[in-house]
This record gives sequence, structure tokens and C-alpha cells, in this order.
Amino acid sequence: MTIGELARTTGIATSAIRYYEDQGLIRPASRTGGRRVFDDDAVARLTFIQVATEAGFSLAEVRQLIRDFKGDRWRRLAERKTREIDEQIVRLRHMQALLRKLTPCGCFEVEECGAALRRYRERNLAKR
Repeated sequence: MTIGELARTTGIATSAIRYYEDQGLIRPASRTGGRRVFDDDAVARLTFIQVATEAGFSLAEVRQLIRDFKGDRWRRLAERKTREIDEQIVRLRHMQALLRKLTPCGCFEVEECGAALRRYRERNLAKR
């Protein structure tokens, strides 16, 4: 299939496909009549790349996943990413709770808000 057909099939822009090819994430396409021709393996690779990036892996990590896939290292990388995401979830929940508490703030000046936040923190630290 041509790069345009591959793009339509996967929903990935042709520029991204070329980039992934340049980066060695997908095998270089064969050429027929000067045009890139991709096989079904390219669709599978691109699908893997899409899912991995949706799962939070950077392209460098995706490259490592692809390189180490045949061994068990990919599983360790996935477990490490899961732990990182768990830590991010805790941090994001804390941020969300803080923003929900701050939303009804009626302060008119930064200094007034800062003083109120300081009192709030001191009260919460004393409760621990």
C-alpha cells in the first residue's frame, strides 16, 4: 500500500509515518516506481506505536519497547510505566482537590490569597 493508503488505514499523518520510518520505528518501505510501498507489517507496527503512545510511552520508550520486545524486558518497561502513571494519578488527584478547594476563593489581592493559603496549610499540617 502507498503511504497515503497507510495513513488512511491507520489514521496517522504521512509526515508522522515518514518520521517513524526515519527513526527506525517502522521498517523502510520498499520502492516501486519511485513510490514507497508498505506491507501489512507496517500497519501492525504503527498500531503498536499508537497504542504505546496512548498508554503514555514517549517515542524513545516506544523504540526501547520495540527493540526489547522479544525478551521479557518490554514487560518490565510496561510495569515501570504503570508505576509512573500511578504516581502521576496520586499527584493529579492532589492537584484536583487543591483546585476544588481554591475555586471558591474570594480573595481580591495576591497577598490576601497567600496569607489565607498559609493559614490553610498551617491548619492542615497541625492535623497530621
